[in-house]
Amino acid sequence: MAAPASVRVCCEHGSVVVARSPAASRCQADREVWVRSIGMDVHRDFCEVAIAEGGAVRAAGRIQTQPAALALFAQSLVASDEVAI
Repeated sequence: MAAPASVRVCCEHGSVVVARSPAASRCQADREVWVRSIGMDVHRDFCEVAIAEGGAVRAAGRIQTQPAALALFAQSLVASDEVAI
């Protein structure tokens, strides 16, 4: 496995870096299965989101920390996604 990729998520505070999880891929029934790792930098009014998938990490933008916005984001997740806040 290559060295973990990372991306700075919160430029506003400059303190959060999301790195690909060591469990970014799993072996399942003799095949490697990639899982999506989602990092959330949670603030009072918003969350910065980064997604590690297929060996690459990308910034996914900002979502509001309001019930409707978080529910919409949650609907985009699948059972194998790993989320860290």
